[in-house]
Amino acid sequence: MADRFKEKARTFENHQFAIKTSYFGFEATDQLEDIWNELLPEHPITIPSSRVESLGHGNSADDPDWIRDPHDTSNLLALPEYAVQLGCLNFLRQVGYRSDRDFTYLKSFQGDDSLVWARAYQCIERLRHAIMNFD
Repeated sequence: MADRFKEKARTFENHQFAIKTSYFGFEATDQLEDIWNELLPEHPITIPSSRVESLGHGNSADDPDWIRDPHDTSNLLALPEYAVQLGCLNFLRQVGYRSDRDFTYLKSFQGDDSLVWARAYQCIERLRHAIMNFD
């Protein structure tokens, strides 16, 4: 029976997370925030609604939840997954710094603590799902 199961061991490089880099510092500074803001996309991308199915998205292009391009309503607006994941990493980084810096001017930090933590858990779950399904 044991021959029916294949074991696949994976290891990860020993990244030293306690080392200061351009993107991760030991304190929240304006320079660090500027670097992250340059890294994150400012605008969504435009996707022709005819491509939604071929991209493997479950929703129909006619779904009213899609946001349409105001310049061409046959196109949809979307964020690539990498941009969403980077946004989550940035948000979680900011959550870690929020005792030292005021982020309440950002939409993601507006609301009470339970709402901010719900957003943090949503990001953690999204990143966990991406890691667990990476192959």
